[in-house]
Amino acid sequence: MHDAGGQGQIHSMNSDGSSAVNLSRNAFCDRSPTWSPDGKRIAFISDRAGDWDICVMNADGSGQRKVAGNAGADRAPAWSPDGAKIAWESHVSGMPAIWVCDADGGKSRPLVAPDGPFTVHRGETGEDGVFAFVEAGWHFDDNAVYLTDPVWSPDGKRIAARGLGPHAGFILAVLDADGSQMLEVIGWIGGMDDLVWSPDGSQLAGTRRAAQETDRSGIFVVRADGSEDYRWLVDVRPEGPRLGGAIRLGVPTWYAHGSAQPRRVLKTFGNLTWSPDGKMLAFSSDMGKDGDFCVYTIPAKGGQPTRLHATKSAWPNEVKWRPILPGPNR
Repeated sequence: MHDAGGQGQIHSMNSDGSSAVNLSRNAFCDRSPTWSPDGKRIAFISDRAGDWDICVMNADGSGQRKVAGNAGADRAPAWSPDGAKIAWESHVSGMPAIWVCDADGGKSRPLVAPDGPFTVHRGETGEDGVFAFVEAGWHFDDNAVYLTDPVWSPDGKRIAARGLGPHAGFILAVLDADGSQMLEVIGWIGGMDDLVWSPDGSQLAGTRRAAQETDRSGIFVVRADGSEDYRWLVDVRPEGPRLGGAIRLGVPTWYAHGSAQPRRVLKTFGNLTWSPDGKMLAFSSDMGKDGDFCVYTIPAKGGQPTRLHATKSAWPNEVKWRPILPGPNR
């Protein structure tokens, strides 16, 4: 997406930077492009119908059409691994929820039916040491499940999302792709973003900036079945004195009133991505002492992050792994 003349337009180019072309070619605003798994289509959001809706076009920009959308903002389109469905976040009636439709726009529906049976489970290890799934002990009134930023599992059978549970507590949820049930993987995890599945679908990773809770930021990993507590893979606490107790909205920070000391600002983590072989994670962060953004890699099992110095930037990096290619040069 490129802001051209004050509006978002979706462009494509060859991987060497040549032959850049505006695919949108309209007077509206198009954003958030995401390729279909087969590379033949692009899903995106557009305000051409008056508010943000989900649209699809062919890879050359032809065939632009709205495929889904409700009254209210619709965002974060995500293709299922087989390219047959699209999940997205819809703010119909002002409440965020995950919706799903066929790739051609058919069968548009909320992932969790507001008038159907719905059960929330969580993993629990009993006193006998045996792990089992049990009902979470809470429910959503009228099945109004507040969920955002859907991420399909590699096998297309589950969808992970950030959610708002009872008592305004943030949760990490995994839902069956048919919306029949939801697993509360983590019961309270504020400041979460950048959810990604491991290639084998057994784990989820994400970024956190937890100013209000622990005054730390970093990367966490958790088993997708909720059988273990999440663990910090990268855990960074900001340097400098903690001179005050106030939190400024928008920038997680502790700062002093009437002091010349610099603010103690939490480090930023983002653009988390898992390597195709599942052995490494890559991310962008300003965690270094110089405050510059760089791409880092870290083993998925844990260890010290490796800073890729050639990626030094004043802005967060966008990070993607190349897919594993067939043949001897993969």
